[in-house]
Amino acid sequence: GSLASIKAKLRAEVHKCLREGEVLPPPPPVSNETLLVNELIREYLIFHGLTESLSVFLPETGHPQTRPFDRSFLVQHLNLVEGTNSKQLPLLYNLVSTCQAIPQTAAALSQEAAQK
Repeated sequence: GSLASIKAKLRAEVHKCLREGEVLPPPPPVSNETLLVNELIREYLIFHGLTESLSVFLPETGHPQTRPFDRSFLVQHLNLVEGTNSKQLPLLYNLVSTCQAIPQTAAALSQEAAQK
């Protein structure tokens, strides 16, 4: 609850203070895959209200403050299928669900092939 929120804000402020005045090298160039993964993580953090974590995550990774693309782009680019329920959740949940279904789909296809 509120204690966890206070602790998160405190950690973010301490992190910010430690970084003040520190000359950091620019983050390495971000690959397309890293950009996608970071955007999935951003969506997850926002969904769960982890704004303090997000405030540390973005500068540490060099991910842009403004969203580089919207959810529909991610869905299309990652070849995901969204249902009514999955639209309410971060796309990371959709990816996990899809990965969990792969062995079941493979087993069903294997059984089907064996029956022919």
